[in-house]
Amino acid sequence: MAGTDERELTLDIEGMTCASCVTTVERVDPRPYTVLGWMVEDLEAALGELAGAGVEPLRYDGLEQDAAGVWTAPSGGRIAWFRDPDGNTLSLTQRS
Repeated sequence: MAGTDERELTLDIEGMTCASCVTTVERVDPRPYTVLGWMVEDLEAALGELAGAGVEPLRYDGLEQDAAGVWTAPSGGRIAWFRDPDGNTLSLTQRS
């Protein structure tokens, strides 16, 4: 949903509205942790689309990730991480 100002981003999620001002900055150092994640219904399909666009999953020492880079949490949720063009860490999660 578009905001009333061209610099505003407004989201309506199940009746809860969240608005943020979008600001252009010259440089932001990438964070080493996940800065934004999405819940998806079909993790394999989403990862396939990303792979088709040249996006590779991140792999972490100490996490048992499958061939697609997916880690299965103790809860059964499945998570994959990747980087955006600026080097920030993003994730996709499919609940169990």
